[in-house]
Amino acid sequence: MNTSYKQKQDIQQSASFLFMKKLAQWMDRYYLDPLIGLIPGIGDVTTALLSLPLIYLCIVQIRSLPLTLAVIYNMLTDVVLGMLPFGVGAVLDFVNRSFIQNCRMITRYVENDRKTVAAVRRKAVWMALAIVVLCALIYLLALWIGQLMQWFIGLFQ
Repeated sequence: MNTSYKQKQDIQQSASFLFMKKLAQWMDRYYLDPLIGLIPGIGDVTTALLSLPLIYLCIVQIRSLPLTLAVIYNMLTDVVLGMLPFGVGAVLDFVNRSFIQNCRMITRYVENDRKTVAAVRRKAVWMALAIVVLCALIYLLALWIGQLMQWFIGLFQ
């Protein structure tokens, strides 16, 4: 991404960029992401939906498909980890800080950090494939959790 100083400044002062910074602070530094993730069924969906403004920022304002893929990959990884049952997902949500990772990556990308830009571009195809795999994992985990819940409910009937 070759942005002029004016473009970089416009992005960094945009409501989307400022929201991203606040969101990362609340979700990962104040542990709102793992707390929301404790709500069965809707916690991980809610945190995934809260990533939509970051995707908007990458697509509409920064206009980078590789960066968008990297953000989606981080978000889906967070969803997969959060879906793991028996409290494993809740514990991993405290460790995996996808909002801060995305915030740092987007900020460095906008600032034309050569290492970040090169890494994001180099991994774009891999990220696209990984997103497909993560979507399949989410689907399979949802099926498995549904079966576990049916089995568990069957124990009490």
